[in-house]
Amino acid sequence: MVCINTSKENYGRINVFHKIEREWRSITAQRAMLAVLGKIDIDDLSMDACHSCDRKNCINPDHLYAGTRKIT
Repeated sequence: MVCINTSKENYGRINVFHKIEREWRSITAQRAMLAVLGKIDIDDLSMDACHSCDRKNCINPDHLYAGTRKIT
């Protein structure tokens, strides 16, 4: 079961049921899209779902990539 919401920061949020931990989790729509594409592990919180267009509500797979918040 999936439920779609919007955060106060205007990021799309999706509530998904974690089968192993048997609980609901809220993740960003961008993170969910990357997970569907096999480019990110939903449980690996060291990686973020980033978007090249810098539009918070964008889930276009061509604009998404896995990255970190660390500034080099």
